[in-house]
Amino acid sequence: MMKAWALLLLVGTAHIYAQSTQPQSKEALLIANGNYEHFGVLYNPHSDAQLLSTALQKIGFHVSLIENASREGMLDALQAFQDRLKSSHGIALFHYGGHGVQVNGRNYLIPVEADIPEETKVTTRAVDLEEVMTTLGSSGSDVNIVILDACRDNPLPATASRSASRGLSVVQTKPKNSLVVYAAEPGSKAEDGLFTPTLAEVITDPRKSISQILREVRKLVLNRSKGSQTTGEYDQLIDDVYLNNNYAQGLEKKTEVFSESIRQTVDQLGLQNTDLLLGPNCSSSLGPINVNGSPLGIVSAKLLSGEDGSKKLLIAIKAGIGESIEVPQVQVQVYFYDQDGVNGDVFPSKAQVTSSWMSRPVSWKKKGEPELLQVSYLPDKTDPMPKFAGYVVAVYYRGDLQDYRSEPSNLQKKFSLKYYIGLDE
Repeated sequence: MMKAWALLLLVGTAHIYAQSTQPQSKEALLIANGNYEHFGVLYNPHSDAQLLSTALQKIGFHVSLIENASREGMLDALQAFQDRLKSSHGIALFHYGGHGVQVNGRNYLIPVEADIPEETKVTTRAVDLEEVMTTLGSSGSDVNIVILDACRDNPLPATASRSASRGLSVVQTKPKNSLVVYAAEPGSKAEDGLFTPTLAEVITDPRKSISQILREVRKLVLNRSKGSQTTGEYDQLIDDVYLNNNYAQGLEKKTEVFSESIRQTVDQLGLQNTDLLLGPNCSSSLGPINVNGSPLGIVSAKLLSGEDGSKKLLIAIKAGIGESIEVPQVQVQVYFYDQDGVNGDVFPSKAQVTSSWMSRPVSWKKKGEPELLQVSYLPDKTDPMPKFAGYVVAVYYRGDLQDYRSEPSNLQKKFSLKYYIGLDE
C-alpha cells in the first residue's frame, strides 16, 4: 500500500473550540522534593514548582503545592487531590519534581525521608507512579495531565543485583484522555532546573493547546541543553486542550453575531447566498451529493489568491435538515499540492498552513447555515517558490468519508483519494 503523504490539518477542531468556550474546573497538585536525607539534595524543585504554581494560577488553576513531602504526605496529598477532582471533574494536572527511579520497569517517586539502601526496599519506601495514575483514573476528571521532572541519575546504591537504571520508564497504566510528560525521554537523564522553568515560561500562552505548548518546550529545552536533553510525551488526549481558555472565550464573544459574519463573508467573496447554502450539484435538503448519503456535505470551497503567492481556502460544510451532528465525531482534512517548475511533477506542499473556524462554537445547529472553515497557505520564500497546483478537501463523520472536493478535479484522480484519507483498497 502506498505511503500516506497527506498533511492532517484538522481532526475534531470543531469540537475543540466548542468545548473550550465552556467554563471548566482546573485542579493542579505539585509535589517538590529537594531536601533529601539519604540522597543527594536537589536545589531547584522548590523554585521550579513556585514558578509553575504562579503560572498555573494565572490561567485559573486551583493549585496545591506540597514541598519536601514524606511518603505518607505524598499519599495524603494524592487522596485530597482525588477528592477535589471527584467534586469538580474538569482538568487535572499533576507535577512532580524530585528524585525518581525505575526498578524492574516500574517508576517510583522518592520521598525526602526515604532510606532505601537496596532496591528491594523501594516498593514500600517510595511512591509507585501507578498510585498517581490510579488516583486520576478513578477521580472522574475529564482531562489528565501528568508531568514528571524526575529523570535524573538513579540515586539508589549500586549493587551486584541492581536492576534499576537511569531515568524513568514508559508508564504502563494511563487514565483516559491523558497526557504523560517527561522532562527527558524515558530512559535518559534530565538536567536539574531546566525543564519546569521552561514549561512555566510558555504554559500560559492562550493561543496554543497543551500539545503545541509542549512542542515549544521541547524546542527550547533542546536548544538550552545544547542538544543533550529532549523531552518526552505520551499523548492520548482525545481533543486539543487549551489550559488558558481566555482566548477561546474571547473568540466566542466576538462571534456571537454569527449570522452577520456569514453575510459579511459572502459579500467580501462576491458569492451568492445560494452558493454557500446549496452550492453546485446540491439538493435543497443536504447540499452536495456525497459518497455515503451522509448527514454532512461540502457545499462550497472557494480559493482566494494573494499577490505574494499565499492562498485562502474558504470551506462551507453543511448538515442536512433534521440532522443532529455529534461535533467530536467530525474530522476535516485539507491537502495542498505544489508543482515543480522544471519537470512539472506534482507533490504534497511544504508550505506553512494555518486554519481557523469562522464561527465559535461550531455546532451545525443554526438551521440552514453551514459552518465556515478558513485554511491559509503561505509558501516558503526561502526556497525557490514552487507553483501552486491545487487542493483536496475531505470530510469525515464517525470515521467514514462523507464528502470531498478537489481543484483541479483531476488532482484527486492523480493522487488516489483512498491513500490519503484512509479508505480501504
